[in-house]
Amino acid sequence: MEHESTFNYAEWDVYAQCYDTLTRLRPYAEMIAEVANLIPRGAKSVLDLGCGTGTLLARINSIRKLQLTGLDNSPQMLAIAAKKLSNSPAKLQRGDLETMSDWGGPYDCVVSTNVLYTMNNPLLFLEHIRETVKVGGTIIVVTPKIGYDNGLILKAHCRDTRPDSFWHDPHRSPYRERRLIKEALGQSRLAKDMRTIAAHNRRIAGTGTFHFLTEQELRTLVHSAGLQLMDIHTTYADQNFLIVLTRE
Repeated sequence: MEHESTFNYAEWDVYAQCYDTLTRLRPYAEMIAEVANLIPRGAKSVLDLGCGTGTLLARINSIRKLQLTGLDNSPQMLAIAAKKLSNSPAKLQRGDLETMSDWGGPYDCVVSTNVLYTMNNPLLFLEHIRETVKVGGTIIVVTPKIGYDNGLILKAHCRDTRPDSFWHDPHRSPYRERRLIKEALGQSRLAKDMRTIAAHNRRIAGTGTFHFLTEQELRTLVHSAGLQLMDIHTTYADQNFLIVLTRE
């Protein structure tokens, strides 16, 4: 399970400059809304691990006034998050989730979207989350499944009815990326921005050290971390797993 990623932190800083393009895609916005709505009604404190540009924290803050904390290792991501949360008492902190052992807390709820798969040691990451959430607290994790396909996210965004095979494997070549982005988004500014995002996603897709898991592998990982699985289903155009956990 332990591998070292070749997509480094400096690249996440570059990615930060265009990352919010994803928030303009319907499947991404729906995923963020779903996670925010799963925060338990009785929760008062929430930690977002790998908060990125603060989209999820901003969404939570727009519907509920909670004690919000975000951790991320990218200064550029955090700078953007700070602007989104400028009218919120949310606390943002820089930290390396691979090596940082004290994340504060304990918190009523811990959330983490699209981070688990980037961890060199996913089991250790979940074990640290277990120590950070209160007994009886809730953990919500979203992570790409094995075989995830960004083309199907484009298909879901534009609500296309053609077979999935038409949209599969957009990163096969730059030409195919441009073609599928144009099919989904036309000649819009969003299409131009998505071509930049696609270049980063091609880099990620070609990095074999990330952890894209099957459902059974994810269930085994959760069990090994000493956490109780409450629910598992797909989200983000069925390309990610969403799991709800608790610490007993």
